Amino acid sequence: MLKQLLKDIEINEYIGIVIVFAIGAMYLYFCPETVNKSATTEIFAILSSKPKYEESNGDNVANISFNVNDYDNVFEINGCALNLINIYDILKLNIGDSLKLTVNTKYLLSIKGDFINNPILVYEIALFDKGVILDLEDYNLCKKRQWKTIRIFAFLFALVLFIKVYNRLKQNKNNG
Repeated sequence: MLKQLLKDIEINEYIGIVIVFAIGAMYLYFCPETVNKSATTEIFAILSSKPKYEESNGDNVANISFNVNDYDNVFEINGCALNLINIYDILKLNIGDSLKLTVNTKYLLSIKGDFINNPILVYEIALFDKGVILDLEDYNLCKKRQWKTIRIFAFLFALVLFIKVYNRLKQNKNNG
């Protein structure tokens, strides 16, 4: 019966199945990672460079980068974190300003002795005069929402494909 079904499915439906599997694989590959509070470390830092904003171009995403005392690597705010904050609050900061940053412990520890200068992503920021301006829970919600539209289209596509295959099976049953 499966061989007959595969013979009867038109090429468009076959391509549709491939597309559904491709979207599913992309979702699993690019599925947003939320950050657990237990996997983070809070750093009380003093800025050693003024924050710089870089526009998005073909090679990178928009981000704000800065350096802090006691760490050689650059700290970076991008993606959801950048969308959730008032960029000008960060850009107004000067060298010597104090702030509290929450970063992934794994990335913070992996930079020691690392020759590659990878940026450390910031998930939570608190300024001593303004309070928390980026919250980890808001960051996680934003990451989860990024795939909402693609999930909806993939679900609708899978539903339409299921209906077409079901109708084809019903048609084959009536003809055979």
